[in-house]
Amino acid sequence: MSVSTASNGAINIYLTGGALDRAEKMLAGIPGGTEKAVKSAMSRAVSNMRSGYVKEVQKNTTSAVPTCGPTRTSNAAIPTQAAA
Repeated sequence: MSVSTASNGAINIYLTGGALDRAEKMLAGIPGGTEKAVKSAMSRAVSNMRSGYVKEVQKNTTSAVPTCGPTRTSNAAIPTQAAA
């Protein structure tokens, strides 16, 4: 398998070494098996890439985000009024 990125940001994936042919033979008895397997694999790949990108962006931007004041970690410090 090889992966390349196009100038428009599209990601091209090329299956080499007969991977798709092997999958088709293994899933021959399952109606739509190859298509389902490829869709599932692509969905997982996109999800993993997306989470990787998000983590990288968060890692690079969290220290640059200013805080607006102290953050409250629990409600224990909130004063309550006595019943009248």
